[in-house]
Amino acid sequence: MEHQEYRELLEFHALDALEASEARGLEEHLKTCAECRSELIRLRDAAALLAHAASPAEPRLKCAISSGQR
Repeated sequence: MEHQEYRELLEFHALDALEASEARGLEEHLKTCAECRSELIRLRDAAALLAHAASPAEPRLKCAISSGQR
């Protein structure tokens, strides 16, 4: 896999949204790529800030989202 392809996976990895095989491959790349390690830290920090800044969704909204209603 090319460096740019690994970089494209970083956002998903920061959210724990990669398939196990993709995550393993990216983790191997991260062992030797300081640039990607730094970017992953930045992305994880941003995701954590967003998670804490968001207000909880109303129960009706959660039900609508999970059932696919608009």
